[in-house]
Amino acid sequence: MKSDHPDLREIYQAYVSARRPAGRKRCPPPEVIAKSFESSFSTRKKKMIADHISECQMCRGEFLMFLEHQKTSEDMIPSSEPPRKRVREELRHYVLWQGALAMLGLSLIVSSFFIIRNQHENSALRHPGTGEITIIVPKRTFSLSAPLIFRWLAKPGTEYYVLEIFDKSLLPVWASGKETETQLWLPAEVLTTFRPGQVFYWMITSYAFGSKTGESPLSRFEVRQ
Repeated sequence: MKSDHPDLREIYQAYVSARRPAGRKRCPPPEVIAKSFESSFSTRKKKMIADHISECQMCRGEFLMFLEHQKTSEDMIPSSEPPRKRVREELRHYVLWQGALAMLGLSLIVSSFFIIRNQHENSALRHPGTGEITIIVPKRTFSLSAPLIFRWLAKPGTEYYVLEIFDKSLLPVWASGKETETQLWLPAEVLTTFRPGQVFYWMITSYAFGSKTGESPLSRFEVRQ
């Protein structure tokens, strides 16, 4: 595609990237997947991990490996608790894991439905009614020698957007205010805290009439010199 218009080139690149097989570049690190088993891991982060592994076969394999390791480790650790209390705890863990697996199965079924449906579409961009927002830049890397600008495709009916940035452990780094445009320059005081080699994730959430109407997938980028 030949075009001198930067926005058209970026939109075209977003379209082409959506057609390519997913790689590990956008995958959360294995340690983050492992931490998702901890009770202190937030519900929203667990949802992000569940949404990701429902679409990524490689991370789904790692999740199941951690799940098996968790079960094996619990079986090998001796317990000094009274039998009745130990049985209650084991039953509680079993119910919780069964519920998690049931949610994972449901997520896989829903994901398969959308994959099959999207195979019949002529465009890689979703219909606004699905609630997903398409991210344009940044997607892979960002150079500290240039301003950091975030861009995404508009979602009809949106009153405002909120941009959120997370570190590689999915801990919040920064969140914008209510943005009415589809692009945002990161404030200089935040950018100065970034260092080469750092990995970040970002996402966009849309709102209308005080309620969330859609969100983008979690997108990864790495800071370069």
